[in-house]
Amino acid sequence: MQHAIKHGLTHDQAKAAARSAVEQYSQRLAKYAPQIVWQGDSKLKIGFTAKGVHIEGALSIEPDRYVVDVDIPFLLRPFKSKAIDKVESEAQTWIAKAKAGQL
Repeated sequence: MQHAIKHGLTHDQAKAAARSAVEQYSQRLAKYAPQIVWQGDSKLKIGFTAKGVHIEGALSIEPDRYVVDVDIPFLLRPFKSKAIDKVESEAQTWIAKAKAGQL
């Protein structure tokens, strides 16, 4: 699943929003053993295990958007649209914080 989210931020703001979100979710969702690895200045790999299912993905920071790319296991594909809506909503929250200078 690949999904683009427009952000309208500078690269530094977009990176700060991504970094803040990842840090908060890593702490809040620690029971899912999140693995986060930054690859350079504008991409991070994410992995976690929930209910015995391992999910991996990536977040790329592009000049005008974030691109989320997640390998969704077959059994979870019926929930794809719900997952996209949640990712979009959470991203917009962090984008708004960055635009308001709250990061």
